[in-house]
Amino acid sequence: MFRRTVIRKLPDWLILAPVMDYYLLALAAAEGGCLYIPITVGVYGHCAASESWTNRVLANPKFAIDFEISFLEYLEKLGGDVGPDNRPAVEYLRKTRMESILFAEHLPRHYRAAVYREIKRGLNLKLRFAWYLSGFGLFPALVWQINKHLKSLGKYRIRAN
Repeated sequence: MFRRTVIRKLPDWLILAPVMDYYLLALAAAEGGCLYIPITVGVYGHCAASESWTNRVLANPKFAIDFEISFLEYLEKLGGDVGPDNRPAVEYLRKTRMESILFAEHLPRHYRAAVYREIKRGLNLKLRFAWYLSGFGLFPALVWQINKHLKSLGKYRIRAN
């Protein structure tokens, strides 16, 4: 939940943003906070399996790449609208999104490699090691476990360049 005043100040770009609620909540949090209720108060309706967003992403690599590119572009727009105090948080969201792209198996290897080349300097040694293992197709379960373990420790970060 967030205050009604947030709705009155929405940027024009928000209507075209992928996963609009993600950006709406980020804008609301930057504006004065949101309230999180840790119980289920609503559910999404079910659609035919062929119409689900996940199935579209898995079935169409171009759609998945376009979505990720759009998601990152809109994070840049969000960074321009949240004010200087909140820009580091948006930059953190962008960097963690790019890290997650590195291991997103539904994305084509060439796209993940391009993202890796873009952020390589800022990756820590453990994340580089996991990336190299995944590049050789070696120990995919181990790479997944390293990724999961780093996230659970809260050490899954990109160093500032």
